[in-house]
Amino acid sequence: MRQLKDNWAFFRQFLEEFEWTGAVLPSGRFASDALSRFVATTQAPRRILEVGPGTGPVTRRMARHLSPEDHLDLVEINPRFVDILNHKFETDPVLKPARDIARVHCCPLQEFEADAPYDLVICGIPFNNLPPDLVAELMDRCLSLLADGGRFSFFEYMYIRNIKQVVGGRQSREKIRGVGRELEKRFESHRTGTDWVFANVPPAWIHHLQARSVPDTRN
Repeated sequence: MRQLKDNWAFFRQFLEEFEWTGAVLPSGRFASDALSRFVATTQAPRRILEVGPGTGPVTRRMARHLSPEDHLDLVEINPRFVDILNHKFETDPVLKPARDIARVHCCPLQEFEADAPYDLVICGIPFNNLPPDLVAELMDRCLSLLADGGRFSFFEYMYIRNIKQVVGGRQSREKIRGVGRELEKRFESHRTGTDWVFANVPPAWIHHLQARSVPDTRN
């Protein structure tokens, strides 16, 4: 019943806010596990930022691996999803144990003010729906919020850029090529790996990037 309610709420927001919701259904279990894989494999205490959590499927999967020493910030632009998340932290038996270490912020990522860098940033923003300049801004913002060596994970539906270049109009093709260029720039300098998740609707790639220290070249 909980999942049906989440799916319906998500679908309604998909119809109303397609650009930012970007999918008909929330991330499935396997995609959620891949997005939060470093929560399961790194030791507390950790500072974790989830951007665009939606109705919380990834939040719920990562909650199983959180400890009282961790700190979790969730930044969600959709007020309806914020209400759902706050309610779940009060009522969901999986999320309730994390309510004292979690804070939900209703704002665009660009307006979010962090008080310290993060060890992990997990992002559910549908970058392929957005203009290239906004993709660049949001990607760089996520990377800038990482501590040295921190991990940034986000999803992309498999081959969606290729499909859009075939079926879209000229303006759509130019837009998606621009998005691809911005993603590839960050992949070249930061990507450490990609998980292929076929058991998702639609199938997805989960990209993992890492903040790297800049060598000091001064004499």
